[in-house]
Amino acid sequence: MRRLWRVNLGGLWAFSLIGASAFAGVGNVGVYVYDLKTGGEVRAYIVRIVGSRGTDLSQTVGNTNYARFNNLPTNEIYTLTVTKDGYYSRSIPGIVVSAGYTRNFNLALTPTSGVPALFSISGRVVDALTNQPIPNAYIVAYRTASNQSYRRVDTIADSQGRFSIPHCIPGEYYLYASKVGYYDSPSFVVAASNTISDVVLPCTPHGTPIGDFEIYGVYDALNGSELRGLDAVLQSEAGWNLRYSFWSGDRLERLPANLRYNVTVSYRNTPDVYYPSTRVGFTLVSGTYVSYSFYLVPGDVAVGTLSGVVRNFVGGAPVANAWVGIRYGNRWLYSMYTDSQGRYSFGNLPLGYSGLAIEIGKPGWVSYGYLLETLTSSSTNNDLFIRSDGVPAGGREFYVYDQTTGNNIPATLQIRIPSGHTSRIALPDGYGDRLSGLPAWQTYDFTVTAPGYRSVTWLNQQVPYDTWWNISFSLTRSNQVVGRIMGVVRDLISGNPIPNAQVSCFGAAVTDSQSVYGK
Repeated sequence: MRRLWRVNLGGLWAFSLIGASAFAGVGNVGVYVYDLKTGGEVRAYIVRIVGSRGTDLSQTVGNTNYARFNNLPTNEIYTLTVTKDGYYSRSIPGIVVSAGYTRNFNLALTPTSGVPALFSISGRVVDALTNQPIPNAYIVAYRTASNQSYRRVDTIADSQGRFSIPHCIPGEYYLYASKVGYYDSPSFVVAASNTISDVVLPCTPHGTPIGDFEIYGVYDALNGSELRGLDAVLQSEAGWNLRYSFWSGDRLERLPANLRYNVTVSYRNTPDVYYPSTRVGFTLVSGTYVSYSFYLVPGDVAVGTLSGVVRNFVGGAPVANAWVGIRYGNRWLYSMYTDSQGRYSFGNLPLGYSGLAIEIGKPGWVSYGYLLETLTSSSTNNDLFIRSDGVPAGGREFYVYDQTTGNNIPATLQIRIPSGHTSRIALPDGYGDRLSGLPAWQTYDFTVTAPGYRSVTWLNQQVPYDTWWNISFSLTRSNQVVGRIMGVVRDLISGNPIPNAQVSCFGAAVTDSQSVYGK
């Protein structure tokens, strides 16, 4: 049964049907109004507040930039709108009032003249763990400039977590979202000169382990100079992408520590051009921060693509979902995961630069690092090998000599595994370059090449378990007059041909089915 209650509110009689909707109390809403372009106070405006259950109040404000509505029922949701001649109106929707509490807002109006073309900034507030929308979250937003706290264009998300800030003018805008039951989203800046519709503000539920992600600095990959004026996209395992801008380094706070992330950093300053850099598969540490430096390849150097398949050392099968990273010296350029066929591909790699190295890893597998041959072609294909945990392994140590002078020379080593697949790595010194982690007790073919020299191959080379064996290559120069030794390997007693015998002479060959060798 419904009961009719009569309440005296300051000499006014108010009636409510208890049972239909309980009257829980009253609160207040205030607003400070500023100019978005200058940050100065805006006075002599009209402010209106409209509730979801019939409240509709207006004030004409005089020589002050502050207005307040008192004694607003808490059982309504309000929209506050400020209007003034010479300015675009601006509203804050979805305001909830708390009993006995004044909720104040800062609101900046955009002039209707003397500003560039206007645009909007819109997006959504999401749960950082699930990527589901968070309704009615409060979005703090202001244009970064002098008096930036006065240039606020705060708003509130709708029931689907969506928000929109109209009548923006070019500049950088600082944003974050807050909601009861969640940590505030990371605060960050977006550089805006036209419409942006994909802003994402991820809020992490209370009780979730959280950490911070920091970009320590961004540098030229070739000369190491610092770059400033950058954009980044942080991709989460949950499915949301957070786009933001920064000057030289930045930190995103309050992110779930139990997710994996990818990040791409790009340079937006002109007139210089740089290729973006991507790093994948990192996690955060609860209660602290993870920090990375990024290195971008200049756009004015010749670049090429390196691609191939990550394969199992034993049998040559592709290895899916392996992490592959590439660096120039100690400067990380890119990283990615192999696809379901074990394939990887890196573009925008500098051509003609020695010192590129690649690293591979996967849970349950041994990590490997290889120094790459200097890239000279616009497209290079090179497979990479790793082995799973528990496979016995050893190593070989390589020495490469000029046959005439005896001097060591840098070279490229091609490794052929029994499955027939090959990989090429650099031997930068030609003296004591070690290749570790080769599965023991299977055979390999090793071919060494160097510019200006003829290649040399050692066939059917074994690898000892848990130790090293040396192997030497003596290369003849390509302009040197050479001959060829051919013959048949025979049994010393019977004179019968011996197939598959190994013959060595500055390299190794194996006799064919007719016991013939040639070198």
